[in-house]
Amino acid sequence: MKVNEIFFSLQGEGKWTGLPNVFIRTAGCNLRCSYCDTKYAYFNGKEMRVDDILKKIRNYPCKYLCITGGEPLLQKDIHELIEKAGGINIAQVAGEGYPTLTLEEVIAANPQVIIANVEEYEGGDISFQFIFDEPRLGGLDALVNGRVYGINADLTNQPIPRIVDGLELMAKMIHPELFGSVE
Repeated sequence: MKVNEIFFSLQGEGKWTGLPNVFIRTAGCNLRCSYCDTKYAYFNGKEMRVDDILKKIRNYPCKYLCITGGEPLLQKDIHELIEKAGGINIAQVAGEGYPTLTLEEVIAANPQVIIANVEEYEGGDISFQFIFDEPRLGGLDALVNGRVYGINADLTNQPIPRIVDGLELMAKMIHPELFGSVE
């Protein structure tokens, strides 16, 4: 994984503003946002093994981790990092970047939770509605257990400060026992 820096600081955005966080800033962002304040991370970074990253972050006295740097999903080892942090990303079978899964891959993965984008225009909930309307998906654990959620795409598709709000909402959807229920 190409890492620009790992550091300990106070979170400056979202619900956890002011709380200590370990930040992993990835390198090589391809987005080039006009408001970016870390352009130095476009190119500067070094390859690090996930185990080395984990060793380094364990040196900090805090339980919050923020993976930042534009588009961390472009990093080749992001899936390994997610798994070692206790998560499962079924999109890893589709490769790096912006993956597309076949219906068969989703059925085979049988996700416990599904979160689909919902846009703010007529027909903007088509992918969310598809999950309920497609009969081949009816046996997925997420549907059977009522764990399918729609999320406003503006909270997750743009690398701006409100993405933290989207991540917090997803945390509630995936782990309500840790983060509280979705209101």
